[in-house]
Amino acid sequence: MRELLKEKFLFYGQYETKLLGFPAYKGSDGYAIVIPADYIDEDFITEQYVIADYLNQSGFTHVAKPLYSNEGKFIVPINEESSIYTCHVQSVPSSSEDPQQFISFLTSFHQAGHGFPYSPINLNRYGQWKTNWEQIIDQLEWIRNMIIEKPYITDWERLWLESCFYFIGMGENAIQFLQESEQENLYNQYDQPVFTFERISPFPHQEVIFPNRIIHDHPSRDLSEMMRYYIMEKGAKGFPIISNMLDVYQNKRPISVFGWRLLFSRLAFPIHFIDYTEKVLTKEKITQDDYEEFQKRLANQYHYEEGLQFAAQEMERSLGMDLEVMDWIFNNR
Repeated sequence: MRELLKEKFLFYGQYETKLLGFPAYKGSDGYAIVIPADYIDEDFITEQYVIADYLNQSGFTHVAKPLYSNEGKFIVPINEESSIYTCHVQSVPSSSEDPQQFISFLTSFHQAGHGFPYSPINLNRYGQWKTNWEQIIDQLEWIRNMIIEKPYITDWERLWLESCFYFIGMGENAIQFLQESEQENLYNQYDQPVFTFERISPFPHQEVIFPNRIIHDHPSRDLSEMMRYYIMEKGAKGFPIISNMLDVYQNKRPISVFGWRLLFSRLAFPIHFIDYTEKVLTKEKITQDDYEEFQKRLANQYHYEEGLQFAAQEMERSLGMDLEVMDWIFNNR
């Protein structure tokens, strides 16, 4: 692969390593990371390039930027069946679990995206949550029917069937709250789309950011996923951390009534359950360990419900008003 980089990209790699599981080659001015390009096209990568270049110039040097090949294209075939594209990153950040560093990074990252002069086409997610979530609920219904029709089901599948009605109902409530929120007219200037992340973990201030992680969306996306992470990982012990992080963020970028409602609706939508379902169902074989892990996840679900209650209280504290969120989060236990 080093020879290919030299031939096609004029990049001279000194040695090979791994960055987030992808082969990477150290050069004199950073790393070249080789990424499969079998399910992506030139237009998509061009948009990634423009955004990554903008963020590099804004000081985020650990955002990897696609490299043009000698032929003026991004995608390079390596055989009849596979192709790759290459990203260059100037620096690799040191890992840090400090919440203050993370929220400081996220505030600056959102603020940089606020000034982006174009509207992305392929990476835009702004205003699309409702449609996407409805499709996800349909997929959960399809999975449920598929499992029901099987002549034999595993313990994990039985447990999934028993719990899926709860999560589907939670998702439907989140969609209803989101639909009501979209009629809210109390905006501010920070409700414009910024660069956010498809998923907030791994934390983007402590890893190289591949351009395929970045999307264009409302900033509440990252804030809600940040809250979800600390709620699921730390339970009630994470609440003071979240409060402090939100205060730091709002000192620079106040959250409007509309923004808070979006944040809460996203937090209420059970994305953690959807991600977990996808992770298990894409395995070659579902094991007893998967079943036991699922039991633990369900046993800890009360942390998530407590987190929704906490989020409602944070909204009221921040705005000085009650937004009348879903009643069931206070009555379900």
